[in-house]
Amino acid sequence: MQKLKNILIALLTLLVILFAALYRDELHRKDQLSAKNRQLVTDYNNIQQQKEQLNKGYQQLLSHQDYVNQGQTNYVDEGQYYRENWKNFIHISASNYKTGFLGGIHGLDIIVSNQTGFTLDNVQVDIQYRTKGGGIFKTETVNISEVSPLSSKTAGAPDSRRGMSIQLQVRRITSEEMNFCYTDHKLGTGDKDNPYPCVVKGK
Repeated sequence: MQKLKNILIALLTLLVILFAALYRDELHRKDQLSAKNRQLVTDYNNIQQQKEQLNKGYQQLLSHQDYVNQGQTNYVDEGQYYRENWKNFIHISASNYKTGFLGGIHGLDIIVSNQTGFTLDNVQVDIQYRTKGGGIFKTETVNISEVSPLSSKTAGAPDSRRGMSIQLQVRRITSEEMNFCYTDHKLGTGDKDNPYPCVVKGK
């Protein structure tokens, strides 16, 4: 009788262990699906944003070409045109990346797309690693140098032991060819044609 009782206890213990393992696996599977869904939403939003920016840039280029074809004397030079509309021609985005079971971001790359006619000497991007609740765990900075005209360039970002998503922000853009030195935390120091010159006039 005692032997049967011990067998039943052992079987019950085994069932509890199996149930706990299955429950843990199911939670892990749901977390992975949630992370994938969040990544898909992020990718979709990035694509939509780039599509909208490219469309704006394309429409502006058409308008600019019409302006030139009409023989207007007040011609806007190429550098000034790109400086005034840089947000439509310089884009940043994130690659696909992996998130851990309990958080953490790995394998993240930052991509800079330069659709201007000038080389970007340096683009500085801040990466905010955000927790599940939306808080900022930490911020890292990545610099991407020598982005040729009409091309893209990629740089690896630091891994993070916490975080479920990321947010990007352009911190600085430097292009001496275009005489464009943008810094997000400073007011423009130039004139209306170029509020962010690389060399302040008069100096």
